[in-house]
Amino acid sequence: MKKMTLNWHIKRAVIDFKTLEDKDTLNSLRRAKQLVDQKKYIEAIQALPSMEFYWKLEQTTSEKNIGKYFQQQEYHFVLDERHLDNLKIGIQNANLCLSISVVFDVIVEDGVSRDELNKWLWDSGAWMSASVTGEWTYIEDDGGHFEVIQLGV
Repeated sequence: MKKMTLNWHIKRAVIDFKTLEDKDTLNSLRRAKQLVDQKKYIEAIQALPSMEFYWKLEQTTSEKNIGKYFQQQEYHFVLDERHLDNLKIGIQNANLCLSISVVFDVIVEDGVSRDELNKWLWDSGAWMSASVTGEWTYIEDDGGHFEVIQLGV
């Protein structure tokens, strides 16, 4: 077994305020939007509620070789400084938008190469089965992407 570090990112994810039921989350997002309008981006990011990363491999378009590549079938964790590689916040058409990059380690079988895993991540649609949320949904986004960024020992 060996460790590989993956990067998943989503660009221009537009948050859907209309479906929010939690008042605290809604108020935090409204506050973040106000701060972006004032061009206070760092404060806006700090105003965001806690976010979690989810990735269920069973939701990929190909279950072929999942066991060869991954010991775990699901990855779920609260985003913190260890996992949050990049976070950008902005406004588009009066909507709050996020671009998020998440980094995390996976354990794979010996013999799996970086190129082989990158190909599987692309071919299986793995990026579609991952998400970052803070109890909200997205109206639209420019898609996600996975890639192996480091091959461990």
